[in-house]
Amino acid sequence: MGLRRATTDSRWRRTPRPTRRSAPTACRDAAARAQRAALCGFPCLLGFARSATARRSGFPLPRSGSDDSAYPVADPHGLLSILGLVETGSRAFSANANAAVNSSANRRDAPALAPQSQDEARRVVWLAVTVSFLVFAVVAWLAMFPGARDEAGGRAGRMLQRGSAFIERLRRRASQQTRESGQELRTKSAGYARRVSRSKYFLIAAAVMVIVPVSLILGLRQKVILDGGTDPVPVATSSQIRELLEGENLVPPEPPPPEVFVEAERELAQLSPSARLSIAAPEEIVSADRRWEQIDRDFRQRVLAIYKVMEGRGIKMVLVEGFRSAKRQAELAAAGKATRAGAGQSCHQYGLAVDSAPIRNGKLQWDMNDPWTRDAYHLYGQLAQEAGLEWGGSWRSIKDYVHLEQKDRCRAARRAAGAG
Repeated sequence: MGLRRATTDSRWRRTPRPTRRSAPTACRDAAARAQRAALCGFPCLLGFARSATARRSGFPLPRSGSDDSAYPVADPHGLLSILGLVETGSRAFSANANAAVNSSANRRDAPALAPQSQDEARRVVWLAVTVSFLVFAVVAWLAMFPGARDEAGGRAGRMLQRGSAFIERLRRRASQQTRESGQELRTKSAGYARRVSRSKYFLIAAAVMVIVPVSLILGLRQKVILDGGTDPVPVATSSQIRELLEGENLVPPEPPPPEVFVEAERELAQLSPSARLSIAAPEEIVSADRRWEQIDRDFRQRVLAIYKVMEGRGIKMVLVEGFRSAKRQAELAAAGKATRAGAGQSCHQYGLAVDSAPIRNGKLQWDMNDPWTRDAYHLYGQLAQEAGLEWGGSWRSIKDYVHLEQKDRCRAARRAAGAG
């Protein structure tokens, strides 16, 4: 407040001094004025465009207070009506925006913006003003100049046509390439088919030469060993089998009393033919030869190693039959129940096969329907494979679960004896 001399009397009175505004407040007021100018300029631009369009069209604008949308029928495209509606809406928007700007600028408690925020707000405002001005300028130009509007529409139509033609060319080219690829594939396939047809007999002969030997080997389950070759030492996956085979000579276990075999044969004789189907017992076990010294030494060690491992798992095995004479082999083959091999054909005759059975509670176990017995025989076959032997339970024709043999050496012994 300052002191000022009154004109009517000699007394001094206090007069208000203009308030000095801070720099942030001045910047905010300048931005508000720029916004108001921009918002007021849009309706003026639209009004100018509407007036110019009306003059070029040859009919006057409606008076103030009348309906802006009531134009003569001579306005075929409705340009004046559209411009009038847009002008009315922009004026209303400008009034509301100016009120909001004024209220924001007049608030004394509004916090001052940081210089960086003020610069960003100013850039956003001027960007919006520029874009809006360009849009409205283009709209006004198209509205006031029919020739330009027609030219722009023609160019847009030609661009659309060119785009459609380009897409159509791409589609035709892709379709043509697909047809050419299909034709080339069909041509090559026909050429390959003709070549195969010309060489079909050669291909069939080659396939037979490859497939037949492999099928015979797999079907007969035999190992191919060339003459003069040696039987490799079996690589057992079980560490116990390997250690037993590489260790000292194993001693055969004590045989059970003869009454065990007599009782087992008596029980087998009482079974019906249908019940005998699930029994894995051999024929005439009482008269069978169970002397370990009649069995080949290397083969005996493998069998005794299997017995040892199974005994460690709580299953005791018993030798039911080892060596078999030619006479007994011929009798069993004639009966056709236990074997199909004739005299000189069985590995038992060369000491390279045994028949064994697990014993439990003083009785030999044959019934494959019993879970314990079935698991025991399957363990017997698994260990036989690890020891390099062949298990009769893996055969396809007659399942001989008690039988083990050393197939490759047996075949060599038969060839040496002239029996096959």
